[in-house]
Amino acid sequence: MLSVMVFWGCAEENTTAPSIDLIQVAPQTVEIILPFADFVQGVEIVGGFGSTSDVATGIVARDMNGLNAKTLVRFRAYPDSVAVVDEGGVITMYSNLIFRGGRVMLFFDTLQGTVDQPVDVELFAIRQPWHPPTATWEIAVDTAGDQTAWVSPGGGAAVSVGTGTFDRGLAEGDSVAFVDLVTVPLDSATVASWADTTDASRGVLVAASTPGTRLTLVRASLRLDISPSANPDTTVEANFGLADLSYIYDPAPQLPADWLRVGGTPSWRSVITFRVPRMIGGSPAICGAVGCQFDVTTADLNLAEFVLTSRLTEAPFEPSDTTQMDIRPVLEPERMPKSPLGDPLGSQATTLPPAIFAERAGSQVALTVTGLIRGILESEGDGDLPLSTIALLNSTEPGRFGFASFEGLGAAGAPTLRLVLTLAGQVGLP
Repeated sequence: MLSVMVFWGCAEENTTAPSIDLIQVAPQTVEIILPFADFVQGVEIVGGFGSTSDVATGIVARDMNGLNAKTLVRFRAYPDSVAVVDEGGVITMYSNLIFRGGRVMLFFDTLQGTVDQPVDVELFAIRQPWHPPTATWEIAVDTAGDQTAWVSPGGGAAVSVGTGTFDRGLAEGDSVAFVDLVTVPLDSATVASWADTTDASRGVLVAASTPGTRLTLVRASLRLDISPSANPDTTVEANFGLADLSYIYDPAPQLPADWLRVGGTPSWRSVITFRVPRMIGGSPAICGAVGCQFDVTTADLNLAEFVLTSRLTEAPFEPSDTTQMDIRPVLEPERMPKSPLGDPLGSQATTLPPAIFAERAGSQVALTVTGLIRGILESEGDGDLPLSTIALLNSTEPGRFGFASFEGLGAAGAPTLRLVLTLAGQVGLP
């Protein structure tokens, strides 16, 4: 139900005269709250923006609130030659190299995830071709010319090549050692199998072995022990960074039934089409005992806010960090989901703490849309005001794993449009 709150005002004249069509009122500022059903024409929840290969971090999880996740890693090509410096400082370049073994260096975030207990990590050599931007828990490759499922979900028939343990542990004394590095040794056969850069199956799967755990992988590198075949007693170390990194997870989030969703990886958007009603019912404080309708385009708009109410996000996808959310106009709604978007309506992204989608669900979030609504109210013509479409989205897509959730139509916290208007002059009776 529409609600109107008067902030300040002066006395009205002839408020009960039935033969007068207009009531003279002094300027006063009022707050109008438009319920969801009174202005929203349609809602579309769209997913699939970006890929897990775009975020430069990985996730490993084992039965964590229903979530399982593994990270896919591919390292850069091996060198064709190495430089060896002898005791006299002479540098000699050697080709025909022997790869004797190495180790994978995994760097995990020590602040997010299950960091209060040891987590066993296992590496698996991938045995079938995979495509970083399109790989999912079920699918290894999903391109225009090829759609291939994993031989078995979750990375196929991969072969274990080593294990390690993430453990913040305790350093000497009582201080906590934030150990973020897990080192997994590799044998020479495994190292040799990753040398062929034309092999689309080349890569390693990083998985958690400890049930009820989840970690964020922030970086990985490969360190090899290399000997020239012409000088096999000499061993040099070489470090290699990442060529590809992405992650796969299960379950996949389902399309929301009647609520809004923003963010995640791949990212979700909530697209809302709405129309501001031209005529709005006034309260007795504005119109006197008779009540009235006033044309919202004749008022001065001071502030417009789109007000959302957060809801509990499904357990596997609760955000673990802040969400940066933008609200942007959809420039060509008929081309959704590929419509271009306008510039963000706010001067900066709205920062949403993760707690409002967990223990503090039900919190209100106000997004300023004054410029957009003012443009609508200033549009020409005497008929209905034009339809407008906006998108709620993460300011950087894709974002972190996990997404923001808001109440939709039919819920007690359904979105509202808050208008703060200054009325002046005459208000028309119905």
